Amino acid sequence: MNPHESPSTRLIHSLNRRLDELIVQLSLGKSEAAEQVEATKKSLHEKLGKVRSAIIPGGSSEAFVAKLDHLRVQLALGKMETRDACAAQREKIHHALDDARTGFHHFEDRVREDIDDSAATLELKLNALALDLGIAAIVAGDELKTRKEELAAQASRLAGKLKASASAVGEEAENVAREARLAYEDIRENLKHLFHS
Repeated sequence: MNPHESPSTRLIHSLNRRLDELIVQLSLGKSEAAEQVEATKKSLHEKLGKVRSAIIPGGSSEAFVAKLDHLRVQLALGKMETRDACAAQREKIHHALDDARTGFHHFEDRVREDIDDSAATLELKLNALALDLGIAAIVAGDELKTRKEELAAQASRLAGKLKASASAVGEEAENVAREARLAYEDIRENLKHLFHS
């Protein structure tokens, strides 16, 4: 991250990275997708370890430290190579991330953005892997493949738009960032809703 970038530019770059990773994740086979998830889990685990070691024990930080530790344990659990293992770990990681996010506001802006970006990337990759493993109970075989292709195409269109507007400045950059965030959130929610009835 460039410390001199505006918040809008950082958001555009962050969304661009996430979209590129989602496009790759959606194009991978099951084993490659599982490896990508594991690498992302490991990276987030390490980042949280550094944050955890910087927290001064005591007071109100104890509850947050416990949430961070729980999240780190969930991230360190074994590989998600089977449907059952992925389904169970995916839910546990999502819940642990949601719990830990309540304390992210204590971090410096750059640290919070980095951790939140990594967490969002992991959630997307977990959902994409779940698609590969056919976990979405509400989506059957062919429809699952079609939805995966639609999400990949939607992510590719948004990534192209973001790359074309990366040089935008000022108010234009803020508008592009706002539109991109909404489109990205739509993609993320569509992917997430495949797993919730």
